[in-house]
Amino acid sequence: MQAALTAAGFTVSNTVSVFSFVDDGGTTSTIIGLDAIVTATGLTGEGEALPFFIDGLSGEIYTDVLEGRDQKVGYAGRISVNPDLLSDISRLVIFDTATPTEDGDSTRPLAMLNALTQSSFDFDSAAGVETSTAPFSGTITDYLSEVIGRQSAKAANLESARSGQEVVTNNLKDRLDDSSAVNMDEELARLIQLQNAYTSNARVMTAVRELFDVLMNA
Repeated sequence: MQAALTAAGFTVSNTVSVFSFVDDGGTTSTIIGLDAIVTATGLTGEGEALPFFIDGLSGEIYTDVLEGRDQKVGYAGRISVNPDLLSDISRLVIFDTATPTEDGDSTRPLAMLNALTQSSFDFDSAAGVETSTAPFSGTITDYLSEVIGRQSAKAANLESARSGQEVVTNNLKDRLDDSSAVNMDEELARLIQLQNAYTSNARVMTAVRELFDVLMNA
């Protein structure tokens, strides 16, 4: 925080659990509000939120604010369920042990459901939904429905294109078969015509030879 606010002329100090933001007396910058997103790192004692997933084999809790690297890139291939939660699934309900959560308490399950169905986010356009200047905004379930709908539409378009190409291919194949196929009836008729023509020519040649014999013997 100090590094981020130095240029604005503020000094940040931390006393126990209290942060102090001290103005240097200048008039160019004014703090009008603060906002923070706190990631739960424990299964109990940090309210209704819980670290359901971790970042792969490293076991790090996903925050996307780890220093020195972008945790978001490649996270889909590293995401895994928190092994501590797998070893004690009662933590899906119990979120406080100092003041023990009662069995059957719906606070944490409802919080997870609301996070999926009611909390709205702006989603990265790198997934192919909307654009960087106009990102998709909505709940996780809205986003999943949008992704599934778009992928289904793409699949339908590809199937339609494949079917069209298949029709064209079959038509071309039929034309090729028609042009190269042998029609036995037609070829037999041609052979008979050739045979008759040969017979007729043979008779003409015989008659010519007989005429020459008569002339030569006269």
